[in-house]
Amino acid sequence: MGMIRGILVVIISVLLFVMFIFGNTFLTLGNSLEYENIQQELIPIVERLEELGVLNTVIDEGYDGFVLECQNSSEINIENDFGSALTISCEDVNQGKETISEKIIEGVVDGIYYSEYDCGFFDCNKEGELPFFVVSEHSKEYFNSWFYKALFINLFLFIGLFFLVEKKSNALIISGALMIFASIPFAKLDFVVSLLDFGEFLQFFGFLFGASYAVFIKMLIFGIVLLVIGIVWKFFSIGFKIQGFVERFKKKDEKVVKPIKNVEKVVKSSKVVKK
Repeated sequence: MGMIRGILVVIISVLLFVMFIFGNTFLTLGNSLEYENIQQELIPIVERLEELGVLNTVIDEGYDGFVLECQNSSEINIENDFGSALTISCEDVNQGKETISEKIIEGVVDGIYYSEYDCGFFDCNKEGELPFFVVSEHSKEYFNSWFYKALFINLFLFIGLFFLVEKKSNALIISGALMIFASIPFAKLDFVVSLLDFGEFLQFFGFLFGASYAVFIKMLIFGIVLLVIGIVWKFFSIGFKIQGFVERFKKKDEKVVKPIKNVEKVVKSSKVVKK
């Protein structure tokens, strides 16, 4: 029975470590895809798009017409190849072509991020096109959902480990240590990923792993907390055992001392009778 329990502890520990890695990866991707984190990162990518070059040509050629249109309107609409018309305020139009271009880039970035995708994550890629669905709110929610699934599995594995180990504090110590080790690759995840061949994808979307260091710090702290709680629990358990042993020893001492005192009383009383 002890051997079976030991094997199960090893299996669960390995699974727990693997799921910590997966969970950290999904958390990194989800956090990296927060709009505030990728807005500035997407701008240079959008600026290099062929469609944006065509759009800038349209702006150069039609700028005078935009100014005239603004005499009778507060905004203008510019058709584009990104799936929707871009609305530019006439206040921005009057500030010049550069301001219009900046507003268009911001609009394109917003359009890329907030586009609705009816396809699954692995079905959205179209051959010959940059997979902008990867840097969308759609993908952020996808990765976040997988992080919560991994979290649930980790909780389930921890409960299993807790019931399998003889000393319950070991469940916390093992989990904490595994969490610390699983967090270490995320301290330099961008370097680890750069060693892999992702071709054009990594060239454009390497910033997807930008939140890895923050995830490393969070998981490292949480792992240390679990480890410390487990060690303190083990320390107090040992303390209680020592205290229990000392108390049992005192009780045995008292049992030996009482008969001796009783003998002394009997001897004293016998001496009184003789007198």
